[in-house]
Amino acid sequence: MPATPTTSEIERTLLAEISGMFPENPSITSATPLQTLGLDSLRLFELFVLVEKQFGVSLLDGPLTRDTLESVASLTAHIAARLASGS
Repeated sequence: MPATPTTSEIERTLLAEISGMFPENPSITSATPLQTLGLDSLRLFELFVLVEKQFGVSLLDGPLTRDTLESVASLTAHIAARLASGS
């Protein structure tokens, strides 16, 4: 069974993916509001697929709020909590 990724590993993976989606914005950090990037439904779906493939967490299966998608930091916390709870 693979080891559960650390919060920093989750955050690095998300930052790399989101930075790749928005190469015109090289200053994306974990605190950058995702809404300001123009994260449209297609890119959001791509992000959901990445999360499921990388971490085994389906974001569509659980509670997903606007706060969850506020920033990389909030999304990271949500994924880490889901992994910790086993859901």
